[in-house]
Amino acid sequence: MPLLCDCFKKNKDRKDSITIKKEPVIDPPKPRNTNTYNSRINMGQYKAMVLALYDFNSTDPSDLPFKTGDILMLKEEYSEETQGWNFAFNFRTLKTGNIPMNYVTNENYSVACNAWYNISRTEAERKLFLPGVEDGMFILRPSSDLYCLGLSVKSSCDGVLDIKHYKVHFLPTEGKFYIRHDVQFTTLDDLINFYRITELTPSGCLTTPRPKVVPPPFNFEEFKVDRSLVQLKIQLGRGNFGEVYLANMRSVTVAVKTCLPTATTEDFLNEAKNMFLLNHPRLVRFLGYCNEPADEPFYLITEYMKNGSLKDFLSSADRTRINYTKCLQIIHQVCVAMAFLEEVQVVHRDLRAANVLVDKDENVKVADFGLTKILRKNANEDQGNLTFPVRWTAPEAMMPDYVPSLKADVWSFGILAYEVLTYGKTPYEDLQTGEIRPFLMRGNRLQSPTSSGFKCSPELYQIMCSCWIQDPNERPAFKEVEIDLEQQIMQDCGKMYDAELHERRED
Repeated sequence: MPLLCDCFKKNKDRKDSITIKKEPVIDPPKPRNTNTYNSRINMGQYKAMVLALYDFNSTDPSDLPFKTGDILMLKEEYSEETQGWNFAFNFRTLKTGNIPMNYVTNENYSVACNAWYNISRTEAERKLFLPGVEDGMFILRPSSDLYCLGLSVKSSCDGVLDIKHYKVHFLPTEGKFYIRHDVQFTTLDDLINFYRITELTPSGCLTTPRPKVVPPPFNFEEFKVDRSLVQLKIQLGRGNFGEVYLANMRSVTVAVKTCLPTATTEDFLNEAKNMFLLNHPRLVRFLGYCNEPADEPFYLITEYMKNGSLKDFLSSADRTRINYTKCLQIIHQVCVAMAFLEEVQVVHRDLRAANVLVDKDENVKVADFGLTKILRKNANEDQGNLTFPVRWTAPEAMMPDYVPSLKADVWSFGILAYEVLTYGKTPYEDLQTGEIRPFLMRGNRLQSPTSSGFKCSPELYQIMCSCWIQDPNERPAFKEVEIDLEQQIMQDCGKMYDAELHERRED
């Protein structure tokens, strides 16, 4: 049994006010948190759920007594390194106060603590809808109802994916938890474990808490979504072979690309399978697909990027906020995505600012990878109406016998860097489309953005020019460009830039 530390023994006044049944070491008290919280109504203000490992009794009115096994809600986040005191709410007594952090834990001892997320119902649905989350996985979360928590469970029945929500009620007078009034439990863990062996949802029992990080699934069929769960709202864009809609998948906001008659369902299904294999923070996340019934349009479902395309975002950007440093970071973030595609030997084939998307937190992600593959499969259908992205395309990729190559993506990346640095300026804006390839074959290239009044260091322009070397084999790999860009950012802001630190983690 752990002993009291010397510093605690010296604090006699503090020691005399506590009765300890089991003797953990208590850290010296931090200054008291004197804030008061209406904890009975707003559970969302508490950041973490912990389990009491020991009894704690105190005569100090600012302390919160508790018993072994009590569920406590913390004002601040919990980690293994958390020391001292934290303001908490006791679910059993409905009281608040300060607690010693080495009397509690949130891992291993309690399935309820492992299942806790301080998120809304909508966010719970989003997390449970992610591919890789299995049937029966669940999240415990705040509820707006008095003396209640929310329990959200992934449930599939007859091939229909769904999220079920249940209220976990607490009876203050009896100290019991329940979902159904006729089956009550002393602890949350008892309630959860009961429904791990007793059917709760249409698909069966609870299984395990939804992991904080979900690995991608191995089975493509897990991405299939029932069409009835998807509601198209507003058309966001239209291409030669598809339309993109803002949509809801239950209460989760998503983007849906639909298949037009000019493209085949098989092409879109192959595109979905390609996206299934690619999982990276800098690629737009693939969420699912609908291919039934066969007479309905194919749906390809991805995360919704609120700020739209990078091209539109830059065109309307506040340049004092989206400054040169931010532009460097954006270019680097795209390069990180392309280095990943390069590593797994996937050619994007249509890299440009219009195909890079920006989310609500201004995270930049590459989209529409593999789209040109779909266009080429339909090359015999009606090429006359196709808009070929000549301004972003390497000279060799404009030839009829072109074999897709990563080095052509490197060329396109250099053009994208020009777009970013000029806030969406059209490449070769003084040239007609038919004039561009002859212009390039004569050895001409885009001038530095500085010629149009934008900032671009000579070193960065040299990186761009290296992407436009005539011989594809002489162009750098994306991994090399990524390293060069990191050096540029370090020179610009005096410190190394890590793209992953600026990514809003989905999990």
